[in-house]
Amino acid sequence: MRIRLFGPVEVHVQDRGVDVGGPRQRCVLAALAVTAGRPVLADALIHRVWGDRPPAKVRQALYVYVARLRSAIERAGTPEWNEPVRLTRQARGYQLDIDPDRVDALRFDRLVIESRRADATDEQRAASLRQALGLWRDTPLADLSGEWIERVRQRWQRQHIEAMVTWADVELRLGNTTALVTPLAELLAESPTEEALAAVLMRAMHASGRTTEALDCYAATRKLMVDRLGIEPGPALRGIHQAILRGERDPEAGTARTTTAKSGSDPVPAQLPLNIADLVGRDAELAHMDEMLAGDGAGAAGSAVCGRGDRWRGQAGVRNLTHISGRPDQGPVAGRRRPAHQ
Repeated sequence: MRIRLFGPVEVHVQDRGVDVGGPRQRCVLAALAVTAGRPVLADALIHRVWGDRPPAKVRQALYVYVARLRSAIERAGTPEWNEPVRLTRQARGYQLDIDPDRVDALRFDRLVIESRRADATDEQRAASLRQALGLWRDTPLADLSGEWIERVRQRWQRQHIEAMVTWADVELRLGNTTALVTPLAELLAESPTEEALAAVLMRAMHASGRTTEALDCYAATRKLMVDRLGIEPGPALRGIHQAILRGERDPEAGTARTTTAKSGSDPVPAQLPLNIADLVGRDAELAHMDEMLAGDGAGAAGSAVCGRGDRWRGQAGVRNLTHISGRPDQGPVAGRRRPAHQ
C-alpha cells in the first residue's frame, strides 16, 4: 500500500486505487499519514481537519471517519511481502502504522536528508535528489482545503523548490546540463520571483550555450520583482548576471568567491588603494617621508603611520612603510598612498 500526498490524496495497492472517501475523510487520512508511525492526539486531528471552528459533535464525526478509513484499509489488503498497514486507537488519539517510505512526502524527506550526508559524493547526492523529485506529481493535497492544509502545502512547495535548486546545482557541478533547463523553467513559471531558482536556471542556460535566454531570464525576473515586490534582485542573482555578462564559464564560482570574501570567512587582503597620479601640494611632507624611507637608521623594519585631520605621525629611522591607517578619502591619508607604494 502506498499513500500519495503530492497531488490529490490517493491510496494505491500495487496498481489498484483504493476508495478512501470524500474530502473530509481524505483530510483525516492525510493528517495521520504525515506522522505515520506516531500517535496523533484527537484534538490535533480535529484542529487539522476542522480548524478553529469544529462542529458541535466533532469527536463523533472523527470517530466515524477513522472507522471508515480502517475498513477501507482492511478491505484493500496488503501484499504478503509487505508489513500490514493498520489504523489503531491510541491513548487520546490514533496512529497510522505504515512504513514511512510508503508515504510519498515522508520518502521525499528521507531522500533529501540522505543527499545532505557529509560523506556523500555528488553522484550520490544527485541520485537521491532525482528520486525525491520524481515523487512530486502536482500541488500537494490538491483536492483538500483548510488552514492546516495550506500551511503544509506551502511548506512542501518550499521544500520542493529547495530540493530542485540543490539538485540542479549538483548536476551542474557534474557537468550534466541538458536535462536541467526544462524542469527549472517550468518551476520558475509557477514561482517567478524565486531568486535561487532563477539563478540556477540562468546558470543551466548559460552552461548549455543559451546565454541570451539566461540574460532574458534575469531581465524578466528583475521586472517581476520590481513590479510585484518593489525590490531589486539580491546580490547573488545580480552577481550571476554580471558573471554571465563577463563571459565566465561558471558564474556561480565567481559569485561564491565574492560572497565568501564579503562574509569574512576567508581573509581579505588589506590592500592599498590605487596610487595617486595627480596629488597637489604636501611637497614638504612628501620629501620628509622620502628621507625617512631612504634613511640608514637601525629602526624597526616596519612602521605604522596614522593620521586624522591635518596631522602627520611617523617614526624616524625606518626602512619600509608597511601600514597606513585612516580614511582613504581624506587628504592626509590620500597623501600617504604615494610613499607607501614606493
